[in-house]
Amino acid sequence: MIVMGKRQIAAPTPPMGVIDALGHGLQAVATHLPLLILPLVLDVFLWLGPQLSIAPLLGQALAFVRANPDFASALNQQLPDPSALPDLVTAAGESINLFGFLSTAPLGVPSMMAGRGAAYTPLGASLRIAVPGVLDVVIWGSSLTVVGMLLGSVYLHLIARTVQAPAERADRSVLAGKIVRGWLNLTLLAFLALGALALYLVPLSVLTLVTTAVHPLLGGLVNSLGAFFAMYVVFTYVFIVQEVVLHSDKLRIALRQSALIVRTNAQPAAGLLLIILVINLGLGFVWGLPDAATWLMALSICFHAFVNTALIAGTFYFYSDRVRWQAELARIAAAQQPSALA
Repeated sequence: MIVMGKRQIAAPTPPMGVIDALGHGLQAVATHLPLLILPLVLDVFLWLGPQLSIAPLLGQALAFVRANPDFASALNQQLPDPSALPDLVTAAGESINLFGFLSTAPLGVPSMMAGRGAAYTPLGASLRIAVPGVLDVVIWGSSLTVVGMLLGSVYLHLIARTVQAPAERADRSVLAGKIVRGWLNLTLLAFLALGALALYLVPLSVLTLVTTAVHPLLGGLVNSLGAFFAMYVVFTYVFIVQEVVLHSDKLRIALRQSALIVRTNAQPAAGLLLIILVINLGLGFVWGLPDAATWLMALSICFHAFVNTALIAGTFYFYSDRVRWQAELARIAAAQQPSALA
């Protein structure tokens, strides 16, 4: 309790710690198992359903390389084992499934199967639909990404609804509007982020090449500094998804609020991200052990959906409580201001 003359102002409740936030996320998912429906359905579809394969397109690219000796020679110099190129192309053709664009994590539904195709499943050989041209890949990839962002908006808003206090939860009609606005904002954010990344990588690549020509160590330093700056920017706006889903209808406000929370809570925010990264890296190895041709893969899919949904819910608990804490601090500062002027 803060005493100011005859006025008493309640001291702010300390913010939730990282472990407490993740624990709350785990409890929320354990008591609201329907939150797992979307990641489970998506991974089962990517595992047992048809696959959009770019194997023919990769085959055409390999044939082009073989038909152009100069290009092949330049490419072979970049490969540790040029003779392994056909095997690499074959493996890529088997593992890439364009339906994986339906998973837009971290802006949408997490998926274990998005990055790994399954030539064989317990149901037999996978049905593969060939996507022959580059334009077809662009159309399919863009369309599936937009659909994936809609699924992601539904998924994230359902998690947010579970995290919020009952008095803060929107009714179903309002929730539908929030999901649509979140879908538009998250889709815009995804394409803006890709555009910003492209605009950043082009000059960075040119600068790295120029400085490498001067001295290799200088080129390595420039590349490292560029990577560090990119990670700093990503860290600054790491909670933009939580802000968009919980509070903001405008990306500009969400960017500013995410930066404020990270700036005032840098150490716990970094700790939260580090723990999530370690958990995903450690368990990712375990989830990848079962063969896609066995039903054990279903167990991995279930554990992956549960753990990742719990981690996402934990980030919502962490962020919403830090926003609450910042608001209480601002309230106390505003209440102290008249006394300072008196």
